[in-house]
Amino acid sequence: MTIENFSGAVEGAFATGNSAYGPGFDSREVIARYGEEDGGALIEKIQSLMQEAMRMDVDWTKYDLAGSQANVASRLRENHPELTPEATEWFGRYFSFQNR
Repeated sequence: MTIENFSGAVEGAFATGNSAYGPGFDSREVIARYGEEDGGALIEKIQSLMQEAMRMDVDWTKYDLAGSQANVASRLRENHPELTPEATEWFGRYFSFQNR
């Protein structure tokens, strides 16, 4: 993937599909913006990070939904220092929405 600003691309991708149904992304919009090759690679990377976020164990006795969102975003920042806090927030939002 030759996308220089991966975090910005993540933020932009999530912005295409963020709706009343929760955070997500529209793969058609990502492909339209970045092309088949880069867009496809971006989608794969985003989906991989979404899966990583969903596999994270959260101690629900310590965290409410908002706290779990912040916890997942923080742990993703630790695991992926190349991501900006804004990019990891999208994955935290995705996690909290899926666990509501």
